[in-house]
Amino acid sequence: ASRTIIYTDIVGNTDILQRLGDDAWRAVLREHERITREALQAHGGTEVKTMGDGFMASFDSATSALECAIDLQRSFAARNHTAAEPMLVPTSPSLL
Repeated sequence: ASRTIIYTDIVGNTDILQRLGDDAWRAVLREHERITREALQAHGGTEVKTMGDGFMASFDSATSALECAIDLQRSFAARNHTAAEPMLVPTSPSLL
């Protein structure tokens, strides 16, 4: 059986850390983690590991992975609409 893997990563993470400082950066990181974990749960994804400012997650189907990636993009866009610090988080699906 094949699995689909998606990766996320905050664009410019080091710049955000330098600009905001440790505490505010951690708040942005926690928000990224919350949004990502909620989307994974909603779409049947399994968190494989976190890598600092990124996630690796696994899905039973490519459709679920794609729906999760779309949901993530919508969630981050909604968050950025009112956030003081925008967060760009590309998602990359890969079929294994």
